[in-house]
Amino acid sequence: MRKIITNKRPRRTITSVIPKTITLVILSILITDLVFSQQKTRTWRGREGKVMEYELVKEQNLGKDIRKVIYSKKTYTDPMKPKYIRRHFITKDGRKLPGELVALNKGKAIPNISPKDRITFTESGNFYYRKKVLERIEKGPMKIRVSFFQAPDKILWEKDYIIGYDAGGPGYIISDFDGTVVEIVGKLYFYSSSGDFLNSHKLYNTKISYREGGITGRFTENGQYFVSQVTGDDGSTYSHGTAIILFTKDGEKLWTFEPFEPKGFYTIWPSLDASFIISFNFILGKEEATYLLDRKGNLIQRFLGLYTSHAVFSESQEYAVLNNINEVNLIRCQTGEIAMHYPHWGRGPNILDIDISEELGVVAILEGSISGQTVNNPLAKFTNGKISVINLNGVPAWEHYLPIIEAPQIATKLSLSRDGKTIGVMLASTYSEYKLQE
Repeated sequence: MRKIITNKRPRRTITSVIPKTITLVILSILITDLVFSQQKTRTWRGREGKVMEYELVKEQNLGKDIRKVIYSKKTYTDPMKPKYIRRHFITKDGRKLPGELVALNKGKAIPNISPKDRITFTESGNFYYRKKVLERIEKGPMKIRVSFFQAPDKILWEKDYIIGYDAGGPGYIISDFDGTVVEIVGKLYFYSSSGDFLNSHKLYNTKISYREGGITGRFTENGQYFVSQVTGDDGSTYSHGTAIILFTKDGEKLWTFEPFEPKGFYTIWPSLDASFIISFNFILGKEEATYLLDRKGNLIQRFLGLYTSHAVFSESQEYAVLNNINEVNLIRCQTGEIAMHYPHWGRGPNILDIDISEELGVVAILEGSISGQTVNNPLAKFTNGKISVINLNGVPAWEHYLPIIEAPQIATKLSLSRDGKTIGVMLASTYSEYKLQE
C-alpha cells in the first residue's frame, strides 16, 4: 500500500525504535483481531456503540434528459436534496443543448432561462449567473451579457462585455451566502451582490487572455472569506509563482502561501469560516501533495503523495474527510493527524462521493463503476454500486448494495444529514433516501 508522508518526522534512535515497534506490532494484532471479530459477527456499530441499520424510505424519479442537478444545502435532519434540474434541449438533428431549468418545489420551468443560455449556480443553489450572446459577427467578436440572479428568478445586476471569436470570456464565482461576486480575467475583481465595485488584485505580471493562467477559488460557507488558487510558472505571476491567497469577502488580501511544488493546483476547500483550508497540488508525472493550512496561512501539514479529489469538513471543523477513487482519509484539522485510513485499492468500483456526520460519528461512502457509451450502446452503465457507512475508527457500520443502472447519463451524489440519520443518494435520474432505524 502506498505510504503517505507528512512533513513532520522526529528523529529517532535505534534503541527508541525497537521497543516502540514491538509495542505497535502487539497493538496492531489486538486491534486487527477486534475489528475482524466485529465484522465476522456483523455487530457493526457507530460512535455510541449501537447496531446501525438504514432503511429505504423514499425514491423519486426526476424524469428523463437530465443535464445538471443543483442541490439544496443540507440541514440537521435533511441531506442535500435536488432543488433545480437543467434538462437537455434536443434539436431536430438530435444534438443535446442546455434546455429549460425546472424548480422542483414548483414543478415548472423558470421563465428567464432560455435554451442555449449558459448558467452557473452556487453550491446550494441560492444564486446563479446567466451568460447570453447579444450580438455575434461570424468569426468576429461577440457581445455578451452576464446577468446575476438570486434564485429562482430575481435579477440583481448585469454587465456587458465583448470578447474575440471563440474566446471563453471571464469567469465568475458567487458567494452562496450573500451573492458577493468575484470576476476572474487575469485579475480578480470583487463586486457586491448589487454590482458595486469593491476591490481588484493583479495576479500576473504580463497581459494574459481569458483562458491563460489558472485562477480559481471558493467562498467560505459563512460568506466572510474568499480563498483563491493561482497557478503559473515561476516569475509569470505577480510577486509569486503558484500560490494560495486568502481574501476577505470585500477583497482585502490577508496572506499568500507558496507551496513546495512550483505549479499545478487541482482545487481547494475552505472550512466554514476558513479556520482550515485544504488544497491539492501536483506536478504532472512527478509529485503530488495535499496541504492543510490554518486561517493565518500557517502550514499545519503537508501530505506528500496524497492525491485528493474531494474534501468535506465536519460541522465543528474538528475533522475533514478526504477521498480519491481509491481511498478515504479522516484528518484531525488542528494537528493534521490521519485519524482513519480506509483503503480501497485494486480493480473494481471507485469511491464516487463521501460525507461525514460528526454528531453520529460516521462517514458515508458511495462506491461504484461507471462505464461510458460506446458506438453500439448509447447508454452509460453503473455497476458494483454500494453505500457504506463506517465509524470514525474505520470499522464498517452498515452497507447496502445498489442495482445495475443503464442511462444516457449517470449523475451521482451522496449526502448525510448533519445528525447522520438520513442518507440521500442521487443515481442517474432517481433520488433515494435511507433512514436510520432506531
